[in-house]
Amino acid sequence: MKKLLTILCLVLLFSLSTEISFSQSNQDECGFLCLKDLSRYEVPSHLLIRNGGMTFEQDSKDPFTGVSIKYHENGQPEEKTYYKNGREVSRTSFEYYENGQLKQTNNHKNGQLEGLLEEFLENGQLSFRGNMKDGKQYGLWEFFHENGQLEKRGNIKDGQTDGLWEFFHENGQLQQRNNWKNGERNGLTEFFDEKGNLIGNKKYKDGKEYSPYEYFHENGQLKSRGNMKDGKQYGLWEFFHENGRLKQMGRYKDGEMDGLWEFFHENGQLKQTGNYKDGELIE
Repeated sequence: MKKLLTILCLVLLFSLSTEISFSQSNQDECGFLCLKDLSRYEVPSHLLIRNGGMTFEQDSKDPFTGVSIKYHENGQPEEKTYYKNGREVSRTSFEYYENGQLKQTNNHKNGQLEGLLEEFLENGQLSFRGNMKDGKQYGLWEFFHENGQLEKRGNIKDGQTDGLWEFFHENGQLQQRNNWKNGERNGLTEFFDEKGNLIGNKKYKDGKEYSPYEYFHENGQLKSRGNMKDGKQYGLWEFFHENGRLKQMGRYKDGEMDGLWEFFHENGQLKQTGNYKDGELIE
């Protein structure tokens, strides 16, 4: 019986040493699967010591491989540090609200934010999430309303907005859709009401508006069309009835009605005309 127990102990020790030697094998990179393997062995951070730039578990001569955990005063994890062969591979930090609710998790590699970054509201709802690479935002990022509905989402490249971005009303309906290039709006931008109806659009090039604005009635008919300059209406503007007929037309100067304006009935007949200066009707 004693002989059998001795054999079983030897087999168990062999299997454990094989697993440890495998996880401590010399590899230059440690990806998700590697971190998953390391997390199988966790120890409180105060049980580790540093010596000669290496990290060891107390009373051990072997460089530490596994995860050290540092705790907040409230007992929640504050920081997890992943080690391989005594050297830090990655570090995950946890921030909390005063009520104990998790606020943010972030990962560090070589002193920079790396991997998934998530932040939560005090009620536990996810506020935003996205990825970091070499300390910069990259890939898909998502932001959420307090009710949990998606607020906006889009891609980031080298820390700048890039490609398609979508914005949403609190009821989940699409609110705005636009394109970005190198952190500047580029191409068509569309606007939608809370019912999902298209209500306007405009175009950008290198961050500057370059085409007429167009706004629409709920029935899809064109409502108004004109140009903007420095955030103000300028040049020719046209407004339309819901039946598609012209309602009024005239010119703007520095955001004010200027010159001759014409107004029309829904049947297309001329209703009245007037001359304006600085937005005021001239008698």
